[in-house]
Amino acid sequence: MAPYIAPDFDHLKDAVALDLRDVLFKTFTEPMVGSLINEGIAELDRLRPWPRVVALAWTYPATDIALGRQQIIALEAQNYTDAPWRYVPQCSRTFEGIAADGWDQWGDTLILPQGILTSDTTAFRALCYEDRDPLKNETDVAQFFDMTDEEVVRAYARWTALEMLLHDRTLYQQWQTQANNSDVSPTQLLQMASTFKQEWSDLRKRAVLLRRVA
Repeated sequence: MAPYIAPDFDHLKDAVALDLRDVLFKTFTEPMVGSLINEGIAELDRLRPWPRVVALAWTYPATDIALGRQQIIALEAQNYTDAPWRYVPQCSRTFEGIAADGWDQWGDTLILPQGILTSDTTAFRALCYEDRDPLKNETDVAQFFDMTDEEVVRAYARWTALEMLLHDRTLYQQWQTQANNSDVSPTQLLQMASTFKQEWSDLRKRAVLLRRVA
């Protein structure tokens, strides 16, 4: 089986438009479809967290490291270039913001353990969970691991878009005037929306991945 290749924003929008039977973006404009996709990516972050190994920006002799959107799972330190990475344990307790026997994370700050041996050549890297970047440019490639990630986003977009048609008569009339949708009655649209909702519900249950505990 060929390895999975994540689509770029342009191809992902085309795929969602095809799912919605609106390949010319006459009802759901490209910006609307793009917004649905990015909403789906945010939902994907909740269901299937994205683990990454990242280098942490640290300046000697600071005792903490400013983080972005990362949730740290494990931490390693390296004393100098080409030295072996060593595991830094997580603390078992903290007292007044001080990590007594290992590292700790408080919000967007990583607190280094007391007594850790560092120098101006020390580097830190971490295994962490990080939110996927929203897609902006046509050539931006989605940060998907596999087809399940892609299908989560597309299923969310399908279901949300059909809900929009059900609650916006003007939008529905625009969608229905297209040749391939002219014979879709409100009752049939309701059935389609129900099908998409059930598909999304089933996929959400199957796709969920538990977060690792640090």
